[in-house]
Amino acid sequence: DDIPRVQIACSNVCHSVQVRVGCCKALPKQILTNISCEFQPGTLTALMGPSGAGKTTLLSLLRSGRPSSGEVTFNGQPHGRSRGLIRTIPQDDVLLAGLTAAEALHFAAQLSLPRAACAARVAA
Repeated sequence: DDIPRVQIACSNVCHSVQVRVGCCKALPKQILTNISCEFQPGTLTALMGPSGAGKTTLLSLLRSGRPSSGEVTFNGQPHGRSRGLIRTIPQDDVLLAGLTAAEALHFAAQLSLPRAACAARVAA
């Protein structure tokens, strides 16, 4: 099995952005506060919440490994060589309507994985 199995975790992750107020002033806006989570290899995880809750921000931070504070780890190690191993399926209708979850995963895998790894990765 040449597909790496990666456990992703974040601990006490906080993230804020600068929000422009008027023409010259920016104020910090807290997007995520003390988020801790763990994603085990070989599992399917749904990240759900209302619009504006920070779901997309959390996924972006998991991919980049650079929250404002807190820690993101891959297999217990700080973000680094594992970069590029995270793939997500967006909620938006980017993929064709009517696809099953398995079909959507297969389609996403075909876009980003070598052919030999594609079927094995989707099956996992």
